[in-house]
Amino acid sequence: AVSIVAGWNVVSLGPEYLLLTVIYRRFPKLAREKQPKPAQPNPFKVLASGWQSYSRQPVLLASLALVLLYVTVLCPGALMNAYLNLLGVDTLAVGAFQALGAVLGLAATWIAPPLISRLGVPKAGLVGIYSQLASLFVGVVFYVMATSAHSGFVYAFMAMVVASRVGLYAFDLCEVQLMQEHVPEAERGVVSGVEYSLTNVASVVVFALGAVFSTPVEFGTLVFISFGCVMMAALLYTAWWIARSRASRTRR
Repeated sequence: AVSIVAGWNVVSLGPEYLLLTVIYRRFPKLAREKQPKPAQPNPFKVLASGWQSYSRQPVLLASLALVLLYVTVLCPGALMNAYLNLLGVDTLAVGAFQALGAVLGLAATWIAPPLISRLGVPKAGLVGIYSQLASLFVGVVFYVMATSAHSGFVYAFMAMVVASRVGLYAFDLCEVQLMQEHVPEAERGVVSGVEYSLTNVASVVVFALGAVFSTPVEFGTLVFISFGCVMMAALLYTAWWIARSRASRTRR
C-alpha cells in the first residue's frame, strides 16, 4: 500500500505542476508578490471580526446548508465502514463502496457545469441538494428494512449512499460558485476561512456522536440524525433561494 501511494505521488507530480503553471499563466494576479504583513492584531478581535463578516453575507444560509451536510455518517468514511465491517459485509464490497463514492463524486464535476448553464447556479444547487436528499431517503428506507427484515438490503442501502454523492458534490460546486459571486473579494478569504472552520467543527461533532452512540444497534440513531441534518440543509438552502428570488423581483 505504501509503495502504491508513493508511486501515485510520483506519477501525479508532473500533471500537478503542469496544471499549476497553466493556472498561474491564465491568472497573473496569483503570481503577485505578497506584501509584508503588518503586526498581528489581537486574535480574539480577528475571530470576532471574521464571524461578523461571515454572518452578514447574503449567502449565509447557503453556506450553513453546506456546513450541515458535514454532520453525517451517510457517506463512505470511518464510522460507516466500521459499521459495515461489524455487519460482516465483505471487505471487497466495502472497498468498492468507497471507490464508487469517489468516482460518482468526480462525475458530479461533469454533471454540474451543464446543469448550471441550463438552470443557473441557485437552481442547480436546489437540484443537487434535493437529489442528495431523495437518494438518502431511499437509502434510509433500505437501512430500516435491512435491520428489521433481511440483511441483503444493506447493499441497497450502500448503493443509495453512493448515489447521493452526485447530488452532494454538485451542490458543493454550486455553493462554492455562489460564495465567489456574492462575497466581496476583500472578505472572501475571511468568510471562506470561517466556513471551513465550521465544516471542521461539524466533522468533530460526527465523531463525538459516534462516541456517544457507539454500538451497532445505536448506529440507526446516527443514520437518522444525519438524514435530519441533510433535510435541514435542504430547507435552509430553499429559504435562501426563496428570499433571493423575492429580492430579485422587488428590484425589478
